[in-house]
Amino acid sequence: MHEGVDFLYEAVINSLEAGARQVEVTYKSYKTEVEVLVIDDGKDDILASCFEEGISGKSNHAGLGLSLLKERTEGKVKLEKVGNSTKLWYLIKKDQNYGHLSSVLPLIFAMLENQTLKFTYIKDEMIQVIDSQAFSTLYETSSIIHIRNLVQSWD
Repeated sequence: MHEGVDFLYEAVINSLEAGARQVEVTYKSYKTEVEVLVIDDGKDDILASCFEEGISGKSNHAGLGLSLLKERTEGKVKLEKVGNSTKLWYLIKKDQNYGHLSSVLPLIFAMLENQTLKFTYIKDEMIQVIDSQAFSTLYETSSIIHIRNLVQSWD
């Protein structure tokens, strides 16, 4: 079973695998829901059919991710091309199967090679931003431990 945070992980990894050089994530945490917006500059060659089960832009994947996301969000999901960017937006309920952001965000940053990621976390009046370029300059590495500790401090 997919945890809610797994969809965030898969969305960013899919962006990177689609050739994105820059990815921006806005993660708004509400009491019972999470709103996620992922914007990237990767290719979008399967947008029209991407929510159908079995559709994947990668030969080694089953193509279940977006169809599962659509099911889990009860259709509160949108994928579109805007200019040179691809945008994925979804609203998902926090439940006992949602998982912890601190378990996936460090893994996402660890996957970066020459790409940049800007992650914005919003909860109530708090706004936190992790920029991969600034973070790696500050710590001389995008250390999983630093990111995990930072994210754990948000809740």
